Amino acid sequence: MRNGETIMHKQSEHLRFKTQALETFCRDVFISSGLNQEQATQSAEVMVAADVRGIPSHGIGRLWRYVNGLKSGLMLVDAKPEIVADTPGSLVIDAHGGMGFPVSVDTMNRIIEKASVNGSAFGCVRDSNHFGIAGFYAMQALERDMIGIAATNKEFEHEAEVKRSGVPLFAETVASLEKISRETAVPMPRAIDP
Repeated sequence: MRNGETIMHKQSEHLRFKTQALETFCRDVFISSGLNQEQATQSAEVMVAADVRGIPSHGIGRLWRYVNGLKSGLMLVDAKPEIVADTPGSLVIDAHGGMGFPVSVDTMNRIIEKASVNGSAFGCVRDSNHFGIAGFYAMQALERDMIGIAATNKEFEHEAEVKRSGVPLFAETVASLEKISRETAVPMPRAIDP
């Protein structure tokens, strides 16, 4: 981002838009698709943050996907997230098929509050949809001088990059770690041996 502008890439040209203008546009599209003001604002902030950080694969170029998902019922506009487990250091939320952005922002805020009291906390959201760039949620913790980690349980899809570079990548689950190792023939280090 330069001077509040987001750089959008279109083939060989670079288009510049004001970050706030993109957030307003996305928010308005989400509202017209049925999200309330808060959900739409949170969703727009996460999407535009991806473009600002140079991750266009998760930016507003995917807006059509969310609009289609909301209109088709794949993503539920009226889903009410539910707390299914809550301890001083953990939280599990069932999103009941709702948008991934708002429930993830809210969950991370709750986890940050728990961590500020307990020193650390862990959260999980289940039955939501794509939540955009994981770094957005980790960066929420930075605003409170904390370290945040956010991950998805999406199956690992970057075997070609591991094969090309030979550099092991982070895997969120043991299953992903084993899949990476098996499909790339690159041995993966383990923090703890079985």
